[in-house]
Amino acid sequence: MRDMLFLSSERRSRALGRIIVGVSALFLASCSESSADAKANDKPPAEKAASATPSQLAISTDPAPSKDAHQVTIVVLGSSSPAGKNIYKLFNRPKAEEPEYAVKYNWVTLYDARLKEIDPQNNVINLAAASGHSTSIALNEKKGGPLYKSSLAYALSAYPHADATIVNFPAIRGQEGEDVAGVVANLQEIEKRALAAGVGKVWIATAQPAANKTECFKTKSGECDAGLTIYQTRIDLTDAIIAAFPGRYLDFYSPLSKDRSLQSVADPALLNPIDKLHPNLAGHEALRDAVIKAGVYEAAAKN
Repeated sequence: MRDMLFLSSERRSRALGRIIVGVSALFLASCSESSADAKANDKPPAEKAASATPSQLAISTDPAPSKDAHQVTIVVLGSSSPAGKNIYKLFNRPKAEEPEYAVKYNWVTLYDARLKEIDPQNNVINLAAASGHSTSIALNEKKGGPLYKSSLAYALSAYPHADATIVNFPAIRGQEGEDVAGVVANLQEIEKRALAAGVGKVWIATAQPAANKTECFKTKSGECDAGLTIYQTRIDLTDAIIAAFPGRYLDFYSPLSKDRSLQSVADPALLNPIDKLHPNLAGHEALRDAVIKAGVYEAAAKN
């Protein structure tokens, strides 16, 4: 600036003009970046969730690595919830994009992301099927069947020495002839066969809460059972699983229930508002956290 005192008036004016233009450009660039950041923060919740990675989603509990830990393989068998059914509807996307959204946001993917932060070699393998699956099919499906790659037989063939298997069937399929006693018997047989094949431990998830107390439970005939509701069958199944698998069940009921108990209906804030049946993104995070809280990784890492 001192040198400018010795310049002619015309040259000083041109130099000052260039300085003003430069400062203005820097100011406008700064404003543009601030505006872009503000727009990003103004995204609708679904868009924010879509742009977030699983590790950026809220985590309430962290798995704790043991000094004896080794890389682990955990296999998940199940139906709609672990398969991420209808997550795509939260983003108002076409059905054709369901697999993309399901694999990105289901609780199994979220749990896998957490374990990979401990050791990138940890692997949680999702064999769940979104539709038409049941404990009976998981137990009895043969090679060549439509759901073979979601069956116990496939899991034991592909991953015979998995450190753990998680079984997550959130409801009874009455129209396929299932009842509480039959489902529990199937789960016990799944556990027995998996342990005999060399799986380290089998964890059985409870049922998940129904959206209301009144929806009827349909039987194989397609008719409503006059004495049963979906709500009651899920409570009954949860109680039966807790009794049958002490120390090896996963509580998937209370994390999704309205009052966090084993008796209430589902919390609407954790349900997909479109189908009013399956977990939304926060619901999947809650299930992921339930698996972490149960210590599945810690047990697997010591096997």
